[in-house]
Amino acid sequence: MTQAHDHWSLKFTQDVHFGYVGDEVSGPRQFNPRLVLNQDGSTVEHTLLEELARSDGFTFSVAFISPGAIAQLKQHLLDFEGTGQIITSDFLGFNQPEAFAELMKLSEHTGVDVRRHTGEGFHPKGYIFEQAQCITAVIGSSNLTSSALS
Repeated sequence: MTQAHDHWSLKFTQDVHFGYVGDEVSGPRQFNPRLVLNQDGSTVEHTLLEELARSDGFTFSVAFISPGAIAQLKQHLLDFEGTGQIITSDFLGFNQPEAFAELMKLSEHTGVDVRRHTGEGFHPKGYIFEQAQCITAVIGSSNLTSSALS
């Protein structure tokens, strides 16, 4: 292994420890992992909007989407100037026709590519944001619903 790889590996390990295990070990915060729990002013909605504002592209892949969550994010998505994709499903019949209708309207007005996954058991909860020099992934248990956002 090279010295550069060892340096990268040490910084990554320190940041993971700092972000997820405990802050008693200082990390350089270059990779900045963090846990979002919808408490103490830190919400999934705030995190998504923060990442969306600094990104050139995004992909949301979630099983469930509610019309209320679309309403919460709608203006930010309309203002977004990059490329975007939203992938959802009809898993368990959760998504209401109104949610699909709102997604299609959003797609017409923004160019956000909306896809419905038709496979069995599609149940992801992930948000990917692309910037010039990095990619941010928000992975966890939050679908695109009002309650999950806040």
